[in-house]
Amino acid sequence: MYKSIHNAYCAGKLSTNSPLPAFIAAHENFDKWYDCTAFINANKQPYNKMYHTFGSAEDQTIFCKYYLQKQFTEKIYDRLAHSNRAQRAHERICKLQDLGVNTPDSFGYLRSDTRSYLFLQIIDGFNDLRHYQETPDSHEKLPLRALIDKALEQLVCLHNSGYCHGDFKWPNILLNESSGEIMLIDFDGVRYQFNRKLPRSYVKDVARFLVSCDEGGLAKEHITYVMQRYAQLRGLSVAVIERAVKPHYAEITQKHARKRLQ
Repeated sequence: MYKSIHNAYCAGKLSTNSPLPAFIAAHENFDKWYDCTAFINANKQPYNKMYHTFGSAEDQTIFCKYYLQKQFTEKIYDRLAHSNRAQRAHERICKLQDLGVNTPDSFGYLRSDTRSYLFLQIIDGFNDLRHYQETPDSHEKLPLRALIDKALEQLVCLHNSGYCHGDFKWPNILLNESSGEIMLIDFDGVRYQFNRKLPRSYVKDVARFLVSCDEGGLAKEHITYVMQRYAQLRGLSVAVIERAVKPHYAEITQKHARKRLQ
């Protein structure tokens, strides 16, 4: 169930079990208030200015991500679709959870004149897979191949349901080292695929994950295992996966190499 929010500046819907409605209603100009609050710069990159945390009336801390309508075509699309990027992200996350994909909860979304906001659950006790690779003690708690299995099981759950992730790399895969639980984040690139066998978008998901493994310093045997395990989980030939992944793997690797030279 969702509760509509309408004030002088914002309109949208929020989950009725969220403490956000009263908090947001108290901030008439939500854009201005948002810009004045401190931001989390998780990876020391400018784009992470879109992430904020703020205390609600019940002192809960919630992740807030904003989407800025930059292009005229995007504004037209939003009007024709009667939706906005945050709303579509919220609905996408709810759909993926229904399909069995493990994601943070989305509490809801808001729309202002030039932006839309997505409100997400903050996940305690989880780190992305880069932290796992950089922490040798983590490997004793959860062997590397068990970790690969868990990550690929989430990816295959997506693919078997007809969705690609769009950016399936280590920073977007969270791990709770105590429980071994895997959670996926960043669903802006998620798209539905009518061809569920092996569309280009599925192959690119695997290729991105392989590049992350390579850049994380994994041995070649583990990279080979990724393709073998994905093929097994999808019921496909390893040779087919290898042929399909090869050009995308090379493309992403070259792109990353060019970025490092800039």
